[in-house]
Amino acid sequence: MSKTNNTIKLNGKHFDATTGTLLDDSADTSKHKSPATAAHRQAAKHAAAHTPEHAKTLMRHSVKRPAAHQPKRSAAVVATPKPLERVAVATRLQHAKRIPKSNLISHFNPAASIAAATTTTETPVVTTGTEATSTAPQEAPAATSAMLQRALEHATAHEQPAPKTRRRGLAKHRGLTVASMVAVVALVGLFASQNLSGLRIQMASSKAGFSAALPGYHPAGFRLSQLDANPGIVAFNYISNSDQDRQISVTEKSSTWTNQDLVDNFIQPNSQQYRAVHQNGQTYYLYDSHNVTWISGGVWYQVHSQDALGDQQLLRLADSL
Repeated sequence: MSKTNNTIKLNGKHFDATTGTLLDDSADTSKHKSPATAAHRQAAKHAAAHTPEHAKTLMRHSVKRPAAHQPKRSAAVVATPKPLERVAVATRLQHAKRIPKSNLISHFNPAASIAAATTTTETPVVTTGTEATSTAPQEAPAATSAMLQRALEHATAHEQPAPKTRRRGLAKHRGLTVASMVAVVALVGLFASQNLSGLRIQMASSKAGFSAALPGYHPAGFRLSQLDANPGIVAFNYISNSDQDRQISVTEKSSTWTNQDLVDNFIQPNSQQYRAVHQNGQTYYLYDSHNVTWISGGVWYQVHSQDALGDQQLLRLADSL
């Protein structure tokens, strides 16, 4: 019968049960050791078998040492042109030689530049007492005079024919100018006539003693011809431009009548037929041969057209007063 337990543990140490000999900790006692104790001892053995090393963050085997610093090439060093570049340079030089050059430019005419240089004179410094004065070098105008003389000898601009003027465009421009002047004159005349009419009605109102007014509408072809004023009354006429017999007379009187007073005292005694028209809050009375009368704001208005206007035109004229 085999022994199942041949060791004894005292104070944490293992002894042989038969001989009492102290056993080494490395002995195989896994059957009698707890799992935790065996794991701790195994971890201690593994840690003792390795020596600590430095951290290996970089992969040294794949990193190369940087090359030595090379100084920049000097600006004076010019790279040797490539074959294609040499061909291009030669082509440009040949093209430059074929281009004609003017003798008037000193860069292309060394003889002229030398002559100009020889004609330049300098004035020496003149010393007087303790003060010294000098005159700046002056260039002789010989070369310039020669160039001007040569240009005059070869000038042909005076032999060219005179340019032709466009008569049509000039006539059109003149027509537009005349039309613009006529329009301006017409506007000035209209503005002056309106201002003059306004001034005349203001003077008439002052003389009559009440606020008189000119109609804002009058038929086309009629113009204001006469305006009279007396205390309490203002009268004016519009006359036709084509027929002197066609006239429109307007009378404005200061009055205290009402519409009924107007019908009883003026319309019925003087006219057998009349009709009242209510328009824009005002009552107008049409009577006889295209005449109209009404009362408004203490003023009695009468318009006599003498068959020159229709009823609609009369009402429009009355409504504009």
